[in-house]
Amino acid sequence: MSTTDRKKRTGILGGSFNPIHNAHLALCEYAREALGLDRVILIPTGDSPFKDYGKVSRTDRYRMTLLASEDLEGYEVSDIEINRPGQSYTYDTLRELPREENEEFYFITGSDILMQLRYWNRSDGLFELTRFAVALRRNTDNTGCLAEAERLFSEHGAGIVLMQDSSPEGISSTMIRELIASGGDPEGLVPQKVLAYIREKGLYS
Repeated sequence: MSTTDRKKRTGILGGSFNPIHNAHLALCEYAREALGLDRVILIPTGDSPFKDYGKVSRTDRYRMTLLASEDLEGYEVSDIEINRPGQSYTYDTLRELPREENEEFYFITGSDILMQLRYWNRSDGLFELTRFAVALRRNTDNTGCLAEAERLFSEHGAGIVLMQDSSPEGISSTMIRELIASGGDPEGLVPQKVLAYIREKGLYS
């Protein structure tokens, strides 16, 4: 197949990004390299049925995501969920997200999310809209995840792609929020522009 016939590959990383941190970006970079992605779209969630965002607004999370990615080539931030009223579901987002005729989506996610996928809204329909690029965590027993991936692969064919998670270990949004709340400094855990925004707005403290 010639390069002109090759489908455009777009990676999608959704999340609360409360706040977005360096492990998120490292995972995206690994996926870009492993899957040959042409671009990455970051999608901050609106109102998730699974999470409480506390006092941090949709606007704050969206702006932090913009700041984290604005100097990275090939990255975009979508406000599709931030602007949607009510709870956000991935199926609706993927169905409404603009795509080119010759473009395929790869939804980047961790192995923990794969184990929850069957409980998502219209989960079977998701495989008609995207492939799932699943990052297997290091130093973790991935037996359950591999079994679930095999089950999903048997049902949906090429809808599952497994990757090795190379993002920094031990970084999570929860840990960063707790660190700031206790008076700690998340220097080196989040992009510098995001850190400046957190300090300016007094978020999490």
